[in-house]
Amino acid sequence: LGVDDAFILVTSYQRAMKEYGDHEKAIEKALRVGGMSILITSLTDFLAFAIGSTTNLPALSSFCIYAGLGVIFDFFFQITFFMACLVLNARRTEAKRRDVFVCVKDGDEEFKSYQSEARGCCMFQCGCA
Repeated sequence: LGVDDAFILVTSYQRAMKEYGDHEKAIEKALRVGGMSILITSLTDFLAFAIGSTTNLPALSSFCIYAGLGVIFDFFFQITFFMACLVLNARRTEAKRRDVFVCVKDGDEEFKSYQSEARGCCMFQCGCA
């Protein structure tokens, strides 16, 4: 559920960034297009679990209640926290910041002494390609 929603939102955001080039407009478009898609799937999943919670089997009923609540939580998590992290990551990439060491830009001379010739990782001269 959550991974599928994340793929939908990321794809919608990337398409909107190509179209607009502005983070705010891209988020608006991604949530309008991708958000509606994950809203529909989340509502149908929640409805299925809500119907399943009416069963006479206590274990299955409890599972359906918690799974339905998990689906609703996942939806709100995707449209709030995940989208915010997606924008922060896009801004980090635009600023040419590293993944882990965000205080280091991609062209910093201080950082070049830590890179190997084979484009090794970060602080280690591992020589990985």
